[in-house]
Amino acid sequence: MITRLIAHKLTKEVGDPNITTQVKDTLVNSSNNAAESLYKATMKTIRRRGAAGNFERIGENTKQIFEQLLETCVTASTDEAFVQFSEDALALLARLISPIRLATGGYLIFMQFKTSHHEDDDIGDLLVALIAESEAPQFNENLELQESAILDLDSLKHCARIKLDLLSENAETMITFLAGRNTPEVSRYFIDFIGCDRTTSAKDASSALMARITAWCEEDRVNRDKNQIGQSIWDFWKEHEGSKRGIILEELCNALQPDNPQQLLDYLTDEDSLLTGDLPPIPSSYMKKFANFKYTGNGITLEYARYSWNDKIDYNPDENVVYISEPPEDLIEKIRADKAE
Repeated sequence: MITRLIAHKLTKEVGDPNITTQVKDTLVNSSNNAAESLYKATMKTIRRRGAAGNFERIGENTKQIFEQLLETCVTASTDEAFVQFSEDALALLARLISPIRLATGGYLIFMQFKTSHHEDDDIGDLLVALIAESEAPQFNENLELQESAILDLDSLKHCARIKLDLLSENAETMITFLAGRNTPEVSRYFIDFIGCDRTTSAKDASSALMARITAWCEEDRVNRDKNQIGQSIWDFWKEHEGSKRGIILEELCNALQPDNPQQLLDYLTDEDSLLTGDLPPIPSSYMKKFANFKYTGNGITLEYARYSWNDKIDYNPDENVVYISEPPEDLIEKIRADKAE
């Protein structure tokens, strides 16, 4: 449910530092299909491609301007304070993008909303997005074809979701933002505007991915081989150089479930998940738990799925013995039978 919505416009030409702004001094009507469509489109993008982070502090603990403005707004918790916050943030962004040669402005949108995970008295979350315009063919009232300006939601590059209930503690994953993977030199100014930075560690990202994939494999009425899926994740990580460029969950879902990747992506990034769509580079030391262990030599072949057996197979150097905890019954019977012969 959208509780507050307002938009302003920045106009800037490529290479020109001059900016004009169009300011709206009242909230936008958010109880219509257009507002709901805007919310769904921006949320879909940020879930697909967002990175997790929090507000980056200056020096020891100095808050940046956007965070200070937001705190003032949240403390007041009024429509007037929300409007004033949006205008002050607009002025801040205008100053930041003026020297950016490739920046072109757009509609700066502020949307406060609640999901089913929020209690009635929760303040909700804040969505901030800078959305450009594009031209699209449309028929007018005389059925003549003409170009019309529309919001270019398909190419959204600047967006952030802020969990307002975590604002006071600046929790590590309180912000989900588009990190500008493909065009960092263009997108960085919006990240600087929010004042955020990626905080998810490689270890946390791999652990969250394993926890969510495990839950997906163990869903009721679904038969999925988590060991095979784990190996597929490892293969994907190697093929896409995940240790250098990270993992885009949308691409991973296309590989794991090509018949319905969106269903898997929605599951991995839903409100209960710690995952975001854009994971940081993860070294092999954290990803190898998805892959099978293999050894062949000296007359022995040993292979097992780390996903299921990594914590059950160990080596005791004092006794020079490899232990297998909770071995499968059929393995025990096979060894017994072999020894009996």
